[in-house]
Amino acid sequence: MTSGADGELKLWRRSGCGDGAADRWRCAWAATLASLPLAAVAMSDDGTLVAAAAGPDVGLWRAADGARLAVHAAPPAARGGPLTELAFVAGTPVLVGAYGGAHPCVAGWDVVAGRLAWAARARGGRLSPARGAPL
Repeated sequence: MTSGADGELKLWRRSGCGDGAADRWRCAWAATLASLPLAAVAMSDDGTLVAAAAGPDVGLWRAADGARLAVHAAPPAARGGPLTELAFVAGTPVLVGAYGGAHPCVAGWDVVAGRLAWAARARGGRLSPARGAPL
């Protein structure tokens, strides 16, 4: 998986494995999110989902064919700050993102339910629940 300043996310597959031919990489699919540069990418531990952050939004794709499954907007606690990091929580349906900017926060999305599960703001180096966000 690669991403660049052009805002394009690409998933690569290796071909020629085990048949005596030289291994080659080919782009299996490419996608963009809001025509913005991608700041972070993540793949689920089972390899079925890919997530990417552009600005305050996060996109979710099926790894097998690049079908876009969802685009999640930033939680209100982020106040428009950019998403800077993404990670899937192993063994769960949760994708976690960290927002920077003037109002840093962390948010978790339930990718099965397709909704924001929780959000917490950082205050004085500690995380606290964001007002109105479920925990």
